[in-house]
Amino acid sequence: MPFMMDPEISFSIAEGGAVLLDRRDGRYFRLNGSAANIVEALSSSVNGKDVSEQAVVHAVEALYDIDPEMLRQDVDSVVSFLVDHGLGQRK
Repeated sequence: MPFMMDPEISFSIAEGGAVLLDRRDGRYFRLNGSAANIVEALSSSVNGKDVSEQAVVHAVEALYDIDPEMLRQDVDSVVSFLVDHGLGQRK
């Protein structure tokens, strides 16, 4: 399912992962390394482009020796977290 990150969300690599900043209200979200890689792959949607969760799985799969089904579940969990916190939306 296509996903689009809200354009008001900033993504920055940090020690051991990454940080998301919601510029609308100043909330920060700290991500571990694997979640950071997933969000980095999703961040291509910031400029108004949707990205499919399957495309994210393929991009992150190259970084880890992990079962693709487990990776799909991880991507779905991260996307669900982002949607639940108003940081992006499934289309």
